[in-house]
Order: sequence, then structure tokens, then C-alpha cells
Amino acid sequence: PDVSAAERIERTDEVLAQLGLDHRGDNRIDQLSGGERKRVNVATELLTEPSLLLLDEPASGLDAGLERTLMLMLRELADDGHTIVVVTHSLDSLHLCDDLLVLAPGGIPAYFGPPAGARARFGGEELVDVFHQMSDGADDQRWRNEPAPATEAEPAPSSGGVDDPKSNASLAARTWFGQLAALSSRFTRVLVSDRRNALLLVLQAPVLGVLMAIALPTGELSSPGVTEIRFVSTAGLVLFVVLLGATWLGANNAIREIARERALFERERAVGLSTSAYVLSKVIVLGSITTVQAFVLVPIALSRQGGPTDAVLLGWPMGEIILAAACAGIASMSLALLVSSAVGTPDRATTLLPIVLILQFVLSAGGVLSELTAKPVLREMSLASSAQWGFAATAATADLNELQSFTNQLGDLRSVDAADPLPAIEALQEPQAPNQRWAHEASSWITSLTMLGLLTLVPIAASIVILRRRKPFT
Repeated sequence: PDVSAAERIERTDEVLAQLGLDHRGDNRIDQLSGGERKRVNVATELLTEPSLLLLDEPASGLDAGLERTLMLMLRELADDGHTIVVVTHSLDSLHLCDDLLVLAPGGIPAYFGPPAGARARFGGEELVDVFHQMSDGADDQRWRNEPAPATEAEPAPSSGGVDDPKSNASLAARTWFGQLAALSSRFTRVLVSDRRNALLLVLQAPVLGVLMAIALPTGELSSPGVTEIRFVSTAGLVLFVVLLGATWLGANNAIREIARERALFERERAVGLSTSAYVLSKVIVLGSITTVQAFVLVPIALSRQGGPTDAVLLGWPMGEIILAAACAGIASMSLALLVSSAVGTPDRATTLLPIVLILQFVLSAGGVLSELTAKPVLREMSLASSAQWGFAATAATADLNELQSFTNQLGDLRSVDAADPLPAIEALQEPQAPNQRWAHEASSWITSLTMLGLLTLVPIAASIVILRRRKPFT
């Protein structure tokens, strides 16, 4: 926080230039060669000029010139007071090191001291030949008989800085919101930088909405005329399809996000990353995207429906349906984040996505096939379906009980005896018990959104618990 944006950019440019990457500064990592990616790995560690730097094979994949440049830069850092530990099999730049530790098979110290003394230790042989002998296991006792020299380490002074546990705890407490803001900003930049994925996110909702507007029957959410009786209504199907679209968008947005960042999360958690800030940053960014998608999808998909015309709470019926669809999408998104937290890889998460969505679809199909969710077990399981509660909220706004009153009665009737139609007429005249979840009342709509809120919070909390139980990167 004490570094300005201009200083960060300046330091980034310096490190890019040091490692010969300044001409690639505008490229994504996946557009770099293997050697360039290795240099980026080193560059990310050099940004903050750390006091202690541990590098494992930093010269791997680099040509001789870049290797020498890297080692000279590390030498300069050491001269400035930094402690640099390098694991390497390259012998060309060993003379730049202060001390050399040669390990024999089994981790046995075969030599420790100035690089210039290594040749004398091994009887005048070149280190290349020594390594060859070690790899062949030749003369094993020769390495074991060499005692490991003792070295004195000067104890580091305690100044109550970043190594002080109390200081760390206080810093973490003060910077939780800072972590949340930084993680949210970084995640947003990552999404925007992937232009293909960003384009898909932008196009999903309008394309899906247009397809729904074309495919769905028209005028189903409008109220029938005073003298009109609508025996067959597909209003439930219209709302069902729109809610499924919002549910799919929310889940698809989130299903891979945590799984594909597992290594990054574990590494950053080891240095103080807040798990709750990490998960909530995903919720904020993906929830915002899902909400915008709902505001685009619903009006387009319902543009030919002629309704609904009467709101139950907000005074804007289309707004109530948009909000219900957005909340259903966010609840589905949080469930997808839970799945992504629990599995190990993005591929596994993607494999589970159809199962999660099909279960949601089945449990929310009561508006189309009432007998489906009337069955034991399915009826109880539907209470945990965010798509079902989203559908209930839209049904309350659209007054689905009224729109489908005759349709439900005809569905129960099944068939009519043409020789004796009187029982069918009497059945149509009997009052139909309305679905209380779909009641055209503010209380029904609020209840549905409250349940959606609960079904959003529970998976988020579970995701945090699962990620906290993981062993941090070490």
C-alpha cells in the first residue's frame, strides 16, 4: 500500500528490462516461449527485491547469455545485502557465488566452501566429471567420508517487524478489506485480459435471450381478456426456461474459477492470504457479472410475452422477475464455487457441472410437471433448489396460479368421455387449490428471495471451510 501505481509500473519495467522481457510486456503468459516463462517466474520474485531469495533451477531453459545475465543480476543483489540461494546444475557461473555446496546422492554434503576450492577437494577433477561419477554411484564412500563443515549463522535481530506473530496478526486484521479489494481487482483484470472468454461472457446473455424470445410461445404472461378463457397456458414453461438460463449462466461462470487457481491460492495462503477474502472476491466479481447477465437476458427473453403487468412489491413487474433471476443465478454461482473448491482440477469441476444443473432442473420443474415434485423425497429436496425458489418468485410476480388455473385442472382431468362430458364440465367448475409458493403476494416473493439468499450464503461458507482445511503450500 505504500507503493504508488507509477512506482509499481516503473519497477515492473526495470525487472522486465533486466531479464530481457521488455519487448514482451504486453503479452499474456500463454503467448511466451518456455524460456521466457522461466524468466517471468524469476521476474515475479525480483519485483520486491526480497532480502532472502530461494531459486530452484532459475537458469533452466535459458540460453548461455541470459543465464549469465541472470546470475550477474543475482550477484549484484547479493552485493547489496540480499541472501541468495540458488539450486543449479549449470557450472558456468559458479565462480560468481560466495559459497558452493555440492550434494552427493542421498543429500550428503560432499563439499562446502568457496567455488575455487572445489577442484582441490575432488583431487583436481573437473566438477562435470565428479557429477558423472556421483550419478553412476561410483566410489560412494568417497563422498560419505567427507565430513560436513560447520558454519556459524548470525542470529537475525528481532525488531517486531513482519516476522513478529503479533505484528502479522494485526496486519492481517487491518488489511482484510485491502485484500478483498486487491483480489477483486486482480480477478477482474484477469477476466478482462482473456479477450476470448470476456467476449463469451458478454455475448452469452443476449444470444441466449434472443434464442428464447424466438423459440418460446408469445403472449403467455399477459392477462386474458375479460371474456376470454385460456384453457391451455404455457406461462410456467416460459418462466421455467428463463430461470434455467439464469441458473446455467451463474453456474457456468464460476465452476472452474477456484479449481484452476488451486496452486496459486495455496501459495498465497502460506504468506497470509485470507481465505474468506479470496472466496468473497470471487463472489463479488462473478455475482456482478451474473447480475448484469440477468438484466440483459430476462427483458430480451420476455420481450414477446406481453407481461407480467402487475408487480407484488417493487411496482415494476419486469424488475421483480429480473431480480429473482439474478438471485437464482447468484445462488447457482455460489453452489458452483463450492464444487470448484471441493474438487482438485478444472476438468473435474466441469465434469460435475451437468450433474449439478440437471439436479437443479429436475427439482424446479414443478411449474411444468407438477407431479414431478409432488413425489416424496423430490418434494423435500426441491426446498434446496435455488432454481425452484427463483421460479417461485417469478411465478408470484406473474400470478402463475391465475394464468394456469384451467391448465392445471385439465392436467388433472387427463381425458374426457365424449359420450358423457358432464363430469368434465363439473371438474372444470371446481375451485383449484393454488400453490402457496406462487401466490401473487409480496410475502411469497420475499420468502422466495430470502430462501435464495440462504442458498447463496451456505455454499459460500462451505467453500471457505473447505479451502481452510486444505494444507497450505510449503
